Amino acid sequence: MKIRYMLAALLFCLILSGCENTGNSERDSSFTADADLPEASLKASGESSDSEPERELDHDRVWWAVPKGADISPEHQDRINELLWEKYGLGVEFIQLEDHNIDDYHKSLETVTADIAFAGFDTDYDKPCERLIASGYFEPLDDMIEGSSLKAHYPQQLWECVKNGDKIYTLPNELKQDQGFSIVFDLDQIPADKARSFDGDITKLKEMLGESGKLFFDGDNSFVNYFGCSYSNGLIITPEGKAESITDNAECMKWLRELNSLYNDGRISLDPGTWRIALWHDSPMLEKTNVVSYTAKAVISPIYSATTGIVSSSPKKDKAFRLLEIIHTDSELANLLVYGTDYKEKDGFAVDENDEPLGGFTRKMIFGLEYDLLRIDDNLAHFDTSEDRQKYYDEKTVLSPLIGLDISQECKEINSVVMQYKDLWKSNDFEKDAAEFREKLNDAGVDSVCKSISMQIKDKTK
Repeated sequence: MKIRYMLAALLFCLILSGCENTGNSERDSSFTADADLPEASLKASGESSDSEPERELDHDRVWWAVPKGADISPEHQDRINELLWEKYGLGVEFIQLEDHNIDDYHKSLETVTADIAFAGFDTDYDKPCERLIASGYFEPLDDMIEGSSLKAHYPQQLWECVKNGDKIYTLPNELKQDQGFSIVFDLDQIPADKARSFDGDITKLKEMLGESGKLFFDGDNSFVNYFGCSYSNGLIITPEGKAESITDNAECMKWLRELNSLYNDGRISLDPGTWRIALWHDSPMLEKTNVVSYTAKAVISPIYSATTGIVSSSPKKDKAFRLLEIIHTDSELANLLVYGTDYKEKDGFAVDENDEPLGGFTRKMIFGLEYDLLRIDDNLAHFDTSEDRQKYYDEKTVLSPLIGLDISQECKEINSVVMQYKDLWKSNDFEKDAAEFREKLNDAGVDSVCKSISMQIKDKTK
């Protein structure tokens, strides 16, 4: 299932792909030269003042691997370290890895020694984050989380979605928001009584569009949430825990056929400003306000993309976890990390010296921060307390039966076939292409894979 921040990851890919490779900026474990540290880092180490506590250079400094898109300048890192040392007696060194594309980030991780690492991004095409966890790169966090302030920081459902097997290896990303799949009607173009009488049958949308109305649809496969299923690695997972091929799921094929008919009639628009009805996952990032929405509960699936963990080879696991705990619960440090040294607060928003709204979404994504930050104009939902967040997830979401299972490797060939037919809804000959799709899935062994995964789900719930 695609989620909100996977869409943002596509923008982040563009940011990284535009970075010019200017050389190797990472540092290896043999680095100890004081002269290479920023001045504030030396001050934090106690070497610039006899009145400050002395500490060994590397003992209280945690190394954190992130993509270069984090764009942490020396001055920015200096201020972070000043505040960290003043309040907690810790320091941090960000290892900003050069990257030309997201896939290469995981190769870069193999070349550096770090205590904390951003896991990178999974996509519908590939699951490098899941492979990274399976390789033992990250340390299990369960014992550290228990009794920490982070345990209540996240909704319980988000802890569940980062479980791999029965263990947690990475922290959830706070930007992950599951607000369900919606069918949105523009009441300026559709009579309110007609919109409110909609019963969820997608085949009725064409009539409701009229002769000239457009349907907004961007190809997001999370429409399966609308009928209670989840999508993962090329398969549909029913609420009862049965894994099915896309071509064997009657409701999914019904939607694809209807979308194909609308597309071939020229009734689908990719312009979020020109629609009469919109299909949207999570809160609609659309300017229209006179609307009525039908939203199904979000189905939360396993997600390891854009998470952060502690490297299993780190000798400073306790300090690394303490740093993660601090960053996620100290709003002063979190705002400094995300918005830099010159931000101001105005009406709950982060602004510059001219009171103009700041950016910061890329850093929020990389560091997984959202809950206690000053706001920016990113259309994310905001909750005043952790209790409010938990209540929302209790009322508006359900857990996929896949929670705790990693099926990426078992489904690799299936997913490859599905990606070849991801635009089936745009086909000029839907039935012919659907039959070909079904045949290739059969050749890839989809039936046996579905049976295996269904059995794993059943065994897990015993």
